[in-house]
Amino acid sequence: MPRYAAVDIGSNSVRMMAAEVNPGETRIIAEDRQVTRLGESVFRSGRIAKDALDFLCANLARMAAIYSRLDVVGLRAVATSAVRDASNQDEFLQRAGTALGTNIEIISGPEEARLIHLGVEARWPRPKERTLIIDVLKAAGRGSFDRSVPPERSAAGGRIASAAELHRRKACLISQTAWSGEVRPRSGDFGDRGGNCQRG
Repeated sequence: MPRYAAVDIGSNSVRMMAAEVNPGETRIIAEDRQVTRLGESVFRSGRIAKDALDFLCANLARMAAIYSRLDVVGLRAVATSAVRDASNQDEFLQRAGTALGTNIEIISGPEEARLIHLGVEARWPRPKERTLIIDVLKAAGRGSFDRSVPPERSAAGGRIASAAELHRRKACLISQTAWSGEVRPRSGDFGDRGGNCQRG
């Protein structure tokens, strides 16, 4: 069976998965995940901090060593919200690509939503239902949450009817991590501007 690997470099963590793929069957043969918090520095300063990038690259090299032993025939590595927003994207792509041994794609919000949709549909198929999929990661480093509504058809033959990527100010969430009260938007506007946070 052919083997493939994927690496997802998110705002809060990096994940690697390798699998054997046959029609109608996918068998995971290796997976790894490490919290990196790339987004924490991006949302504070607009760039990925050196220590966060150093830590990420060390883990990417470790993950590459795992899947390189598995004779994979294809590999896709993507980066999401934090890297989209970082002013030092070129440095990230050079260093992270070298550590991983392959080029890294910085994917758009709609592409991220599409891949989330396909992943959910693969594990939780609802071919005859219209479903709402929300990807929310509450850890401080996450740059966004994604909402997609697929149509009545399944992921294999259908499309996403609508999708949205909503951003919050991470510095606000980070600063209130130790506080047990309610965090809510001040204006109720969660749009791309992020909105302001206040304590309840």
